[in-house]
Amino acid sequence: MRVAVPRMHAGLFIVMAVLTALATVGCAGRSLQALPSKSVDLSGEWQLNAALSDDVQKALQAQFKILKDRMERERGPQQMGPMRRPTEGMTRNTDTTPSEEERDPDGMHKIRKQREERFALMVEAPARMQISLRGTRFIVKHDDTSDEFTAGAKSVVSFGRDVADRTSGWQGNQFIVSTRGVEGGAKEDRYSLEPDGRLSLVTKLSGDRMPALEIKRIYDRTKS
Repeated sequence: MRVAVPRMHAGLFIVMAVLTALATVGCAGRSLQALPSKSVDLSGEWQLNAALSDDVQKALQAQFKILKDRMERERGPQQMGPMRRPTEGMTRNTDTTPSEEERDPDGMHKIRKQREERFALMVEAPARMQISLRGTRFIVKHDDTSDEFTAGAKSVVSFGRDVADRTSGWQGNQFIVSTRGVEGGAKEDRYSLEPDGRLSLVTKLSGDRMPALEIKRIYDRTKS
């Protein structure tokens, strides 16, 4: 027995779809605000406290091992290429060491190394930086560079060899910079104050077939 289901008028369906999309955008916009929920001062000169921060190299090596094991499982048993028969007049090569192409005919080692290098660059953070707050602008200066973020704004930026959508703003008393690459890689930086007044910078990485990684760095405020 077939039950008749009333059809939604096409115009009404379009209106409802638009309203749903606007509601979704509105929720996303409210997640990051132009101002913190209460007065917070992240401005000043900050110096990395290595003793209180995560060991970045140790964390990266653990992630790289996971990636290597995963790629080897997906690749399956390694197969060697066909052996070349020496032709007449050719001196037999007694070196049995396989070439790089024979060891890795699919180039997986190179691909893995490229991902590791991109991941290592993405997790980098300055040992010393200066933060300035000017209205809705959040400015981070370090070395010879200056990064400026506008709270509540969205932009398109370079992301390694990729391009990415970047949003920034306040969530409570944390300033968040979220970068999501078109090809799937993502990075999020969270700036906030610890209870003792130190600066906390939490960096989260994911995508590009790398295991999710979270690094927490602690900075001491220095005198100008």
